[in-house]
Amino acid sequence: METHDLDQLMPMHLCLSATGHIASCGPTLLKLFPDMPLVGMRFFEAFEIRRPGCISSLAALNKRIGNRIYLGLRNQPKPMF
Repeated sequence: METHDLDQLMPMHLCLSATGHIASCGPTLLKLFPDMPLVGMRFFEAFEIRRPGCISSLAALNKRIGNRIYLGLRNQPKPMF
């Protein structure tokens, strides 16, 4: 699937490379973080996984493919909801 197709189907998608770098992001996700160059960053440097709490490596993240995870921006306050 081409990145353009993902942009249309899932405007908040996040694709990672095999090394854990952010390879592409949907246009809506990029708009949420206009001052942060997400593409090219290491996933775990940009985001923290809030739920489930057992994911702290790329291998553990790969085991959750297809499951919902809740992300937070690293070094940002947690939302109140």
